[in-house]
Amino acid sequence: MTGVTLFTRAQDSDKWSPSPMSLVGRRPCASDIIWQEGGPLMDYYVQAEVEVGGVKKALTSSLEAPARFCTVTLL
Repeated sequence: MTGVTLFTRAQDSDKWSPSPMSLVGRRPCASDIIWQEGGPLMDYYVQAEVEVGGVKKALTSSLEAPARFCTVTLL
């Protein structure tokens, strides 16, 4: 894995904001989020850059991101 990025946006916004993630321990990744948008709902997805057989690829979670993504309620 060459890099992991967390993409966030206010729900229903068109603009995604990238935040680099860092490896924590053996497998989990973490990122600090400074939420300055209005509203309690945040959409997000994660993109990992990997190299397979000398070819760089971008993998996302969810697989169809950014068309499909997760939403979290911020408290």
